Amino acid sequence: MSDTLVIIPTYNEKENIEAIIKTVFEQDKKFHILVVDDNSPDGTAAIVDDLILRYSDRLFIEKREGKNGLGTAYIHGFKWAIKNNKKHYILGGGRKDFDSLYKYKKAFFPKDFPI
Repeated sequence: MSDTLVIIPTYNEKENIEAIIKTVFEQDKKFHILVVDDNSPDGTAAIVDDLILRYSDRLFIEKREGKNGLGTAYIHGFKWAIKNNKKHYILGGGRKDFDSLYKYKKAFFPKDFPI
């Protein structure tokens, strides 16, 4: 059981969400991932749902109605993390135009963080 949660807000991320999730789970450190999806019309949530079958003990999704924004997605993730006893939080960007774990995984973590 990991006490570290990677929060990944998504909206229309079907092209890269699987790669981001796999990259997180390939790290030596064990993480849990919470995807906060804002009702992506491209089917991002369905892809995550399929991946949950493979990573049921480490991957979680919260589906929100409408497009509520990045900031509120992180707040939603923090509340979920507190409720689920997570002590450490890492903010992951799902969007191609943000720093994502997939593209910038080494730069994403603090230098002293054990990955």
